[in-house]
Amino acid sequence: MTVSPVEDTVRVLAAKWKPTIISVLATGSHRYSQLQTELPGIAHKVLIEQLRKLEHDGVVRREVKVGGYKRVHYSLTETGWQLLPILELM
Repeated sequence: MTVSPVEDTVRVLAAKWKPTIISVLATGSHRYSQLQTELPGIAHKVLIEQLRKLEHDGVVRREVKVGGYKRVHYSLTETGWQLLPILELM
């Protein structure tokens, strides 16, 4: 249950990698492999888990593009873009 927008924001940004993932996605849409390259040191399982949570929270959009073979792209939603000024202040 949502208590306040501030608590929601803190919950979304509380994990170690979430702010970094959001910052990387602010440079544009990325495939999973591109995110792995941009985030050295993050474990495969952790990246997948954090992307799923960010998607669930409405911060990240996951788009499956089919054409020859399936490609998954991740990008920021409007909510994700709204978090950037907060991240810059941190």
